[in-house]
Amino acid sequence: MTTRAAQIECLMAPVHDYRTNAIASGYTVYFYAAGTSTAKNVWTEKEKTNPYTSRTLGSDGTIQVYGDGVYKIVIKDGDGTAVYTWDNVKVQSPNIAVLEKSGTYTATIDDDYILVNTAGGNVTINLYAAASFTHPICIKNIGTNNVVIDPNGAELIEGASTYTIGTQDAAVWLFSNGSAWYVANDVSISATDAVNLVAAFAGAKKLTAKATTIDIETNNEYLRQKNAAGTGYINILMVGAGDIVEVPTVFRFLNS
Repeated sequence: MTTRAAQIECLMAPVHDYRTNAIASGYTVYFYAAGTSTAKNVWTEKEKTNPYTSRTLGSDGTIQVYGDGVYKIVIKDGDGTAVYTWDNVKVQSPNIAVLEKSGTYTATIDDDYILVNTAGGNVTINLYAAASFTHPICIKNIGTNNVVIDPNGAELIEGASTYTIGTQDAAVWLFSNGSAWYVANDVSISATDAVNLVAAFAGAKKLTAKATTIDIETNNEYLRQKNAAGTGYINILMVGAGDIVEVPTVFRFLNS
């Protein structure tokens, strides 16, 4: 699997030669691993298709390249004299891409969250090749119809050709092992009185329960929020009958 590349921002603004204050047009930029003289790749595109270890500044003193990791960057003039040396330059993307789609869409490696409005009917979200996976993608159904997730080509998702999110406000996280897609999803239960949470819900990250009453017996601990400071509390608010209750935390389920 590949990792995510990001644009090297310090080279997006015009570089001037400090000796003359002239634009450093035509100067060569060399890329090394931080603190070393070992060449380190950069790319001309975020997909990391074409690698280079040096590039030439344009007539405006800028260059568009993408990196991945921590670099030492050396800029030399036409005579080979080092004009600038910048070490420990960390290249990472600070942006989170949140999209809203209401029609067929093909996800890209830059997508983070995709909100799918299915009010007008079923919507298909196509995935890129599993081998290009860089980070988890969250897809949420914000409408009343289905979101159909369709992997690239003959690739599978959870062992099937497609995966459907059929519940409004349900969301899934998508992961890849480089050849297929997998889903980590929320768990929904239609609860009634005296629901046994231990039996009905275990091992997931979020509980979504549409219920009238959930009875928790005295001295039986069903939900525990564990954090660095110790055991905390979970607040559950029911606004009205039939409302959705979401507890977005990590649970330990005990049956005492």
